[in-house]
Amino acid sequence: MKKKAAVDHTDEKSPQTNLSWWRWGADKTDALIAALAMGVRFWHVFLLARSPFSRYLAGDAATYSSWAERILQGDLASLHQGVFYQSPLYPYVLAGIFAVFGKQNLAVFCVQALLGVLSCVLVARAARVLFSPAAGLLAGTLLALYGPGVYFEGLLQKAALDGFLVASLWWLWSRVVVLGGWYQWWAAGLCCGLLTLNRENALVLGLGVLAAAFFCQSGALTPKRRVLAAFLGLLLPLLPVAVRNAWIGGGVHLTTAQFGPNFYIGNHPNASGLYEPLVAGRGSPDFERLDARRLAEAELGRDITDGEVSRFWAGKAFAFIFGQPLTWAVLFAKKILLTVNGVEIADVDDFYGRSRMFLPLKLAFVRFPLIFALGVWGWIQSRARWRELFPVFFGVPLYVLSVAVFFVMARYRYPLAILLAPFAAWGMVQLWAAGKARGRPWSAWVVVSAGFGLSLLPLVERRWQEASTFVSLGDYYLNQEKNPGEAVSHYRKASQLAPESAEAQFRLAEALVAFDQREEAERAFAEAARLAPGWAEVYLKWGQARLSWGQEAAGLSVLSQAAQFPETAGPALRLLGDVWFKLGRLEEAFAAYQKAWGLGKDATLANNMGALLARQGRFQEAEQWFLQACELDPAYAQPWVNIAKLRLRAQDTAKAAQALEKALSLEPGHREAQELLRRMASPGSR
Repeated sequence: MKKKAAVDHTDEKSPQTNLSWWRWGADKTDALIAALAMGVRFWHVFLLARSPFSRYLAGDAATYSSWAERILQGDLASLHQGVFYQSPLYPYVLAGIFAVFGKQNLAVFCVQALLGVLSCVLVARAARVLFSPAAGLLAGTLLALYGPGVYFEGLLQKAALDGFLVASLWWLWSRVVVLGGWYQWWAAGLCCGLLTLNRENALVLGLGVLAAAFFCQSGALTPKRRVLAAFLGLLLPLLPVAVRNAWIGGGVHLTTAQFGPNFYIGNHPNASGLYEPLVAGRGSPDFERLDARRLAEAELGRDITDGEVSRFWAGKAFAFIFGQPLTWAVLFAKKILLTVNGVEIADVDDFYGRSRMFLPLKLAFVRFPLIFALGVWGWIQSRARWRELFPVFFGVPLYVLSVAVFFVMARYRYPLAILLAPFAAWGMVQLWAAGKARGRPWSAWVVVSAGFGLSLLPLVERRWQEASTFVSLGDYYLNQEKNPGEAVSHYRKASQLAPESAEAQFRLAEALVAFDQREEAERAFAEAARLAPGWAEVYLKWGQARLSWGQEAAGLSVLSQAAQFPETAGPALRLLGDVWFKLGRLEEAFAAYQKAWGLGKDATLANNMGALLARQGRFQEAEQWFLQACELDPAYAQPWVNIAKLRLRAQDTAKAAQALEKALSLEPGHREAQELLRRMASPGSR
């Protein structure tokens, strides 16, 4: 096929070969597309700047921000991360933005909005070159008004970078098709390498580019040179990361060590197809890695490497797949349907809740069902050109499968919308042409209707997604603004939208405790425990609340439940020991402290153990525990006060004074230390 597919649109494309790269595919309508995209996006950014969402970060966003700060502080290789557990490209991009503009979330949103505008123009130019001028205008307009795209560009999330890189791939591939030179193949491979470094499952697009090198006949390069160029481009960003991971972790990890846990989350007997943490209530990036390792090591009975953790969870997933193939096939089919479903599935941030608050997200009216339905028809209409469009043509089904093999979230699915946009535009052009010819394209309408039908299946409820926005707002007011009253109002909205959400009930309970609404807090804790009986933190915080209300007996009952869960056993046992100590049940307190110590050394625990031993008259042992507390936390003043008490009891006032001075140097306002010094200085104190 000597440019057979390419010359289908020769009249529109041939002038491109003489253009500079920055004018490739350009047209006067680019200005209209850019203006439309920029207007919507910067209006959204303007409103974001006046909202809590520009100031409060949670989940992955908080992790990426702190990671970027560590890079700027000198940890250029991110050694604190060990083997990467999350894909590393986005934190380094964030670090670059912070280096130029300071740690300003608004600057990130502005840069991402500009990338979004550029993405619309790149896709328009690619569609113009590969399909037609009308398709270019439509593709750019679809993305300019794609609401979820505008939304993702207003988050500290790598999805914004995904969109730009996929748009770049479309544009670069149009150059490969027409020019087919070594540089064009290398650039397409490089783009896929960067995309893989940002979104691991996008490796399928890079493999598509390599495969295309065997089939595409554009340009004068031999297949070997095409493959070499694309492979070197793909390898350039990936090789340094793989070498770094091998040097740190001693294993082969192309990008991250997260494959196994993520694969298991999407493939086990109770999987829903959506994200569910390995341990209930611990979906934060801070916990994901710890829990994956802790659970694997507990089952294997030994310490293991990052690679072994990944293989452990992957092995459990494959055991389910091969052990229950029919059950897994049904689950996989469901995940494919979820991948193309019209609902934007949230995790921490939510499109629908923000659409209520930000008018630009409503005015950007294009949604996934429209792009999917028209995109499927355009994709089918392009089937004769599969060799020419190889990586983007086969990239559509391959990307769907690459998402569905794990679990589905809106930000994972987002690159699919960019892949489909030029096909959707071409589908619209074909439908319009058929209408003008007074034909009856029944097959087209059947396909488009079926696409809409699949995308609109009621698989996920939007109210669950909206609830997450109000949970995030509640978190902002409770944790950052220290305004529990305002937090309660948002948590109540979340629990009203999704009354069966344990997270909404639990967050409401925490805010009610801070707001001193005891009866309602008690009901919310009880409801959260009923909805999520395996969520250990619910019992721990419930027990702490009861203790703060002076309800020791009631607190003991729920803390005993918290002590049954590995993730909360340590703090729960310490609190149990504190209560029993307060109640004078010293043997039970000692046993609880010992169990807690076996789970993890802690300065507060060591201090409390010393206080208990002193109460029992075991003064030498008590002093050793106090000294150990000082070693574990050199800034902790209370153990020094307790040491001073022991030395006063032994009538060693000089050493007691030294201990008290040490305590006051650590905590100048420590009242007990000040009182003891006053007593020692008063006449007759000896």
